[in-house]
Amino acid sequence: MAHCSDERVARQGSEALMKVEVPYGETTITADLPDTTRVLSNIERASLPPLSDLDRAVRAALSAPRGLPRIGALVRPGATVTIAFDDHTTGSFGPIRRVAIQAVLDELEGAGVRRRDVTLICANALHRMLRPAELARLLGADLVTEFGDRLLCHDAEDPALIVDLGETADHGYPVEVHRLVTDS
Repeated sequence: MAHCSDERVARQGSEALMKVEVPYGETTITADLPDTTRVLSNIERASLPPLSDLDRAVRAALSAPRGLPRIGALVRPGATVTIAFDDHTTGSFGPIRRVAIQAVLDELEGAGVRRRDVTLICANALHRMLRPAELARLLGADLVTEFGDRLLCHDAEDPALIVDLGETADHGYPVEVHRLVTDS
């Protein structure tokens, strides 16, 4: 998601530039681009006010999901579960990943799923794998420490880890997922 301001600056003679704000990890960077640049974005900037209690809002949403059963109805005690989360290239606000994952873990525990039977996988697609410090910034050091070798990044270049689920009915797009997802 890029955001263009109307602010124009001049550089080197008469070339006009525009400031463009681009997501970068958990923050943004500002770039000066020629005003002839066309910036495309498929994500609209959110304009909702921040929640006063993010943890409470996430837990309330999990306790009353819209159009789906609660997590506890989807798992059985002793189940093996894989939780996928997006990487740092997907813009998010504040500590949403760690808050949501912790709330989901609590829901799973309430349904009889042991935390040692849960794996966390970063859905980084073809992006590089995150370093431990980057995972700690996304999830919190406590989850990184707790999950240890049950916290990993997707490796799209390892065919042994990819399961082909076929194609979408509407457009024939291939559907391929990490083996941990299908094995859970």
